[in-house]
Order: sequence, then C-alpha cells, then structure tokens
Amino acid sequence: MGMGGNEVRREESGFSLIELLVVIAIIAILAAIAVPIFLSQREKAYETSMQSTLKDASTAVEARAVKDLGTFAALDEQPASILEDEGFKTPEWSAAPGYVSIEADATRYCIQAQHKELAPTNVWRRSTYDSFVGRPQANPDVCPEL
Repeated sequence: MGMGGNEVRREESGFSLIELLVVIAIIAILAAIAVPIFLSQREKAYETSMQSTLKDASTAVEARAVKDLGTFAALDEQPASILEDEGFKTPEWSAAPGYVSIEADATRYCIQAQHKELAPTNVWRRSTYDSFVGRPQANPDVCPEL
C-alpha cells in the first residue's frame, strides 16, 4: 500500500470542457451549413405553390367559362374565391382578400396572385397567369389591359 494508505485514487468520469466545446463547435458548423439550404428549399416550395395555384385557378376559370357559354367576362375583377364551385381552393398563403384575383373579358383572362410568405425581392412574389401565354409568369405587376 505505499505511503501508508493515504493515497487517493481518482477515477475520471464524464467529458472535459474541451470535448464539450468541440462537439458544440461541430454542431454549430453543421447548422450554419444546413439552415441556408433549408431556407432556400422553403422558398422554392413557396414558388412551386404559387405556380400550382395559378394553374389550378386557370383550370377552374376554364371550367367556369363552360358554364358561362364560353365567355370569361363574368369573372372580371373577381376574387378567385368565386371559383370554389369549380373545385378551386384558395391557398392558406392568400388569406387576405385580393391575393388571388381575376381580370377578364369575353375571350381572355388573367389571374394575379401574391404570395405573402415570399420575400419582397423574390420574382415569384407577384405572379400572373395570362390565358394568351398559357403558363404562370413571375413578377409582372399587372395583367395586360383587358
């Protein structure tokens, strides 16, 4: 028993402060990489939602025109909620009135939408679907004169 039995034996348990700091630093680096990627994917999802909504509204406008004997004129200056009977569901991002609206004449229509979750700098924040173009378009301020 060397030294008369007064020897204190110390066993290490747990992690040292340095080990914990290294783990925290690694987690912080991974988060710094992952968060911007996540935000970018979220923006792309919002853009896709905008495009999908415009296409769905276009289909509903076409269905409504069949009921109206082929004319779009009855839809002029209407909110998209008028298309509910044709199966169009107003998306949650357009909860405020006017976020999805229609301009039309007898032979042409244009649907305008604004996504409240997209950043003001995003080109898809305000978008349209012009029946003459036949696809969603990013960033026009207004529909063409109808």
